[in-house]
Amino acid sequence: MPDELLENGSLRSGLTAFKGTELSFVGISEPFTVADGDETPHALTVLIPKSTYDRIVLKSVAEIAAVLMLLVFFAVGCCLLYPRRYFRPILEDLVHVTAAGGKQGKPVFEELLPISEKFRSHEEAVTGLKAERQDAQDRAEQLLGEKLGLQEQVEGMQGSWTIPLRRSAVWPIWERRSLTRLTMKTS
Repeated sequence: MPDELLENGSLRSGLTAFKGTELSFVGISEPFTVADGDETPHALTVLIPKSTYDRIVLKSVAEIAAVLMLLVFFAVGCCLLYPRRYFRPILEDLVHVTAAGGKQGKPVFEELLPISEKFRSHEEAVTGLKAERQDAQDRAEQLLGEKLGLQEQVEGMQGSWTIPLRRSAVWPIWERRSLTRLTMKTS
């Protein structure tokens, strides 16, 4: 315990600096009561000399710096070692795949060429089927239009021809056929 009265000041991390004329300390001070009925709180203070505290802080900073230096050393070592062993073959394969793609730079994977050819042939077949379906739809629309035109012509012809009625109830069948041929030839 120092012989003189110390002045306290705040430090980081909840620590308190105690300064005197000759000595300086760093410590933690906590209030507490001795017994349940004790009305006056007491203060418990733990002190270490400031020089010891500075040495501890310097030692911890040096340890952190050493750990960081080791991490940097291993990172640089890994960056120099791994590209030669592992990354260079991968990069060479990527260059080979890209070079096989030609001027367009599209990568070509030789293992996937048979599957790619199958997909291309399937795509061509689907495209052909779609074109055939479109042609069939166009032809169906054309035939429907022709059918409607012919129906209109037949209706127009039926309205312009009048069939003379005979007195006999039975109209000979050969006359009906000749009348049908006659209407077909005129249209």
